[in-house]
Amino acid sequence: MILPGPREKAAYDEHGYTAIRRAGDLVFISGVVIGRRPGESADVAAFKDQVRRGFGHLENCLRAAGLRFDHVIMINSFHVWQGPNFSGSRADQFKPLKKSRRNS
Repeated sequence: MILPGPREKAAYDEHGYTAIRRAGDLVFISGVVIGRRPGESADVAAFKDQVRRGFGHLENCLRAAGLRFDHVIMINSFHVWQGPNFSGSRADQFKPLKKSRRNS
């Protein structure tokens, strides 16, 4: 397991959870959540900021494992299309995700 910082160490100490695990030559990262901060809007512009933060966290996880986005072979993403945390369309969610992956 890889614990890059105090937040991740606390999650492991308290819950036995780690988002980054190495198994031989493979590294598995899970639990990167893209969501609103308290008081943050549910519009498309705010979602773009949330995506940037999420990919920044993912990049930090990769770096802690000695990796870059060039090493990533698959990303699964799960979406809530209609809910109180996002007021845009499906396309509005996919555009910033695709852009963030290309820019990382």
